[in-house]
Amino acid sequence: MIIYPAFFILPGMFLLFGAASSSHIAWLFLIVIPAVFLPAALGQLRLLVISTIGVLVARLLLNDINAVSAVLHIVATFLLMVGVAARCPRCSMHIATREQRWRGGPSAQWCYICGRSRRRVWPFQYVLKPETWDGEYHDDGGGPSSVDSIADWWRDLTFKNWKKRHRG
Repeated sequence: MIIYPAFFILPGMFLLFGAASSSHIAWLFLIVIPAVFLPAALGQLRLLVISTIGVLVARLLLNDINAVSAVLHIVATFLLMVGVAARCPRCSMHIATREQRWRGGPSAQWCYICGRSRRRVWPFQYVLKPETWDGEYHDDGGGPSSVDSIADWWRDLTFKNWKKRHRG
């Protein structure tokens, strides 16, 4: 899906590059590239947020920041977070953006709880226009299989929480 990289990840990287290039400390600018762009390219949201905030804090501690670069850092962090994290509109769980074979994670582009595809999921859809869910796994064509008892337990727990949120 082109909307996430085109409207969130690339502008976030450009804004972060602009914020980092306003630094007067050369080595801090060189740290930004591997510390921020690599997690964004790999789809690691937690590492991305930690490294982006770490660069901002380092610049604050070194008195090398102004209001413009602080705002650019905050906006870039927000754009990158939205671009990397897609949440399922059915069950509000995270839909993986890439294969995570070495960690044993879910298949890319599919919600591992309800089977929803990432296709036609727009940012904040899980809040603004959530979809109904019956608590079952629906294979929308290529998602991970539901043969694990732990996955069934997790799906049941997620559905109970979903019913509490959507009561009424």
